[in-house]
Amino acid sequence: ELAHRLAAGESVAEISDIRGTAVMRQTLPEGWTEIDSTDVDEPGSVDAHPDPYAWQGDCGVNAGTGGAVVAFAERPRRLDRATTVIRLPAFEQVADDPVLYAHASRVFHLETNPGNARALVQRHGTRDLWLNPPPIPLTTPELDRLYEFPYTRMPHPVYHNEKIAAWEMIRFSIPIMRGCFGGCTFCSITEHEGRIIQSRSEASVVREIETIRDAAPGFTGVISDLGGPTANMYRLSCKDEKIEKACRRLSCVYPEICKNLGTDHSHLTRLYRRARAVPGIKMVNISSGLRYDLAVRDPEYVRELVTHHVGGYLKIAPEHTEQAPLELMMKPGIGAYERFKRMFDRFSREAGKTQYLIPYFIAAHPGTSDRDMLNLALWLKENGFRPDQVQAFLPTPLALASAMYHTGRNPLRKIVRKSALVAVPSGLRQRRLHKAFLRYHDPDNWPLIREALKTMGRTDLIGQSSRHLVPAQQPVGPQATKKATRNFSRSSGPSKRSGKHTSR
Repeated sequence: ELAHRLAAGESVAEISDIRGTAVMRQTLPEGWTEIDSTDVDEPGSVDAHPDPYAWQGDCGVNAGTGGAVVAFAERPRRLDRATTVIRLPAFEQVADDPVLYAHASRVFHLETNPGNARALVQRHGTRDLWLNPPPIPLTTPELDRLYEFPYTRMPHPVYHNEKIAAWEMIRFSIPIMRGCFGGCTFCSITEHEGRIIQSRSEASVVREIETIRDAAPGFTGVISDLGGPTANMYRLSCKDEKIEKACRRLSCVYPEICKNLGTDHSHLTRLYRRARAVPGIKMVNISSGLRYDLAVRDPEYVRELVTHHVGGYLKIAPEHTEQAPLELMMKPGIGAYERFKRMFDRFSREAGKTQYLIPYFIAAHPGTSDRDMLNLALWLKENGFRPDQVQAFLPTPLALASAMYHTGRNPLRKIVRKSALVAVPSGLRQRRLHKAFLRYHDPDNWPLIREALKTMGRTDLIGQSSRHLVPAQQPVGPQATKKATRNFSRSSGPSKRSGKHTSR
């Protein structure tokens, strides 16, 4: 749009209304209305209600003689969102005030639906930074055209013949969609690509497969991924366009899958079958993250995925087992994972395959307590998981969880000065402990876990049997360490857990 308008003769200074862009302004444009959201609500004292039965005495005023004109207050006009801008707290304010920072983050995320989003403005010194509403999602023909430019599919020449690990991983992968309506608070994909799914046509995807087959150096017949931000949101959308444009939800799948969301995966199943049928293609893997709470709504899709597109392991991300952190992540309960696992195991057996799920978890996410991480470690041990590479939460730009980390408030709810604080594991020692719980089987982590268990009053988990989480004494020597590691990594029966859990 910018290129076309420049080619038509407009100057850069005149182009200030392109969606998804930000510009500096000095004044409010003519015809626009500004909503002041520079502070959080602070209600004053409420006057006592008058007693309707109390005797007031004579009013001292004669009754009217009739004919008096009664004036009615005019109802405030409904503001046109297309010409309405919301003023956020100034940059200098949010830099110094965590409450206003959390408030600004909440307002920003509520204005991310292109169907109803309003412009935002924020004072920076003597100027205003004006953020236009998000772009209108691309249509399928537009997305096809974007992805079918004659790309080289090679690293930039500046790298010469250097080995680039990230490129090796994605060189034979194909994006089939953009956007994500999951709303996970630790992720900013929605802010970058939008909440409304934009999908390519089957024909466009097949043409790219053929291009890779015929022209990509080193191609062996294996497509490493057909996906996007999420593996299985291809062509999923709201059942009613009017509802979609009016919706203010931050997630279409949390706390429950919206009744207006279509969950039929038949388009994706058909695309998989067409991709496999392309001559010269030996295997089509699915490596993008799977939204398993959506997948279980369509067993035929899960059967297709498990039978033909899993190379032994499927990575999914329940992220946690405990209610408190899951609520702040906006992720489903561990029960959704367990339902998918039963379906995955059944279809793997029917296909005659031995396949495994690899669950991913986050340590030290805002709202996570030491006890939450202990319960997660017990769940991992009970289910025989020994995570190797684990991740601790890191705040990233635009993510709601980053606002929680910085402010200690929860922008998923209306922010007031008295908003409840969110516990944030930000200290180095606590973050190390949370990460250690994920790798409970590593002897290097046992001293830290042992000390924490004593502090929490869970010395019942310290001992020498496989039902204990860590041994009472640190093993001495390589052989003793190896034996202890094997013993304490064994799957155990259910252990006593504490706190709130969710099976949803």
